[in-house]
Amino acid sequence: METRQIPEIWKSVNIVHIYKQGKKDKVNNYRPVNLSCVVCKILESIIETNIMEHFTVSKLFTNRQFGFLKGRATVTQLQIWNEWTEALETDGRIDVII
Repeated sequence: METRQIPEIWKSVNIVHIYKQGKKDKVNNYRPVNLSCVVCKILESIIETNIMEHFTVSKLFTNRQFGFLKGRATVTQLQIWNEWTEALETDGRIDVII
């Protein structure tokens, strides 16, 4: 942190292929898993927690943000389809950015 440099070990990963199901001789039946530096993962978690806290306290998330927030899921976003359908039926306007 003092040097403001990312250690090379943090930039490298070991990818291991984990068998899922099906025939073991088929590549598609394996899932790649990224094994990276534990210290890097801990630091990333600390940074992510602080960023999320700042955004939440500062009310920088819109009420329309559903993914990647505690208590809100992308499934919840499906509720907006009702609003869009109603808007279309009443000649309303819909602007969407995904």
